[in-house]
Amino acid sequence: MESAGGDISLLNLFMKKILLSAGMVLAMGLFVQAQKKETVAPPPPPQPPAEVPAPLAPPKIEVVKFEDEFLTRNKNVSAYRFKSGNKIVITIKDRSKEEYNLKDAADVKRFEEKYGALPTPPPPPPAPPKP
Repeated sequence: MESAGGDISLLNLFMKKILLSAGMVLAMGLFVQAQKKETVAPPPPPQPPAEVPAPLAPPKIEVVKFEDEFLTRNKNVSAYRFKSGNKIVITIKDRSKEEYNLKDAADVKRFEEKYGALPTPPPPPPAPPKP
């Protein structure tokens, strides 16, 4: 009986090695399979639209040159501009600038004494076209 007991323990030893080896191979297979990157082709691009809308034309800017009575009356003034609706900036021909607040009565009086009547402000720009 002693030999029979030894055979069983030897069989158990081989069985454990086989199961352990099979388990290792199975685990390695799972790890390798999990790390494989499958390349999937990207989807095809969408079809272009049947009609391509025409690009919007830029608005036409009309440059209107006019003889300004304020500039003809004041020969030493090279330009003027209205700033934020309530101020006027006068550029003199020597490139110096004077700013007058049109809401202040004293500034308006000083302006009128030096340059005469206020120039008319430019008309507001036209509204953009609706698409």
